[in-house]
Amino acid sequence: MKSVLHERELRQLWESTHMHVHELEKDAVEKALESNNRRLDEMNELRLQITRERGEYLSRDIYDREHRALEVTMDKRLKALETSRSYVIGWVAAIVLAAQLLMYFVSKR
Repeated sequence: MKSVLHERELRQLWESTHMHVHELEKDAVEKALESNNRRLDEMNELRLQITRERGEYLSRDIYDREHRALEVTMDKRLKALETSRSYVIGWVAAIVLAAQLLMYFVSKR
């Protein structure tokens, strides 16, 4: 009779701990799901941020087209500047020459 009593106590103990184990497993699964959902949400936010930022960058085609247009404009401006600079240098040289000639003739008198 004592072994039956002992066996009954063991069975009751096992049933109570077995239910506790299932409760712990359920809690662990819920926490894992929460953690996984949080990580997935963060990954989605990162993906959206990357997508938004990607839309702010210039495409290579647009950059190349605009850069070529800028080079053409700058070449035209530099040529105009070089031309006007050469005219200015010519005028300055002519004025200096005229001033020297004037000083030469004034000093001869």
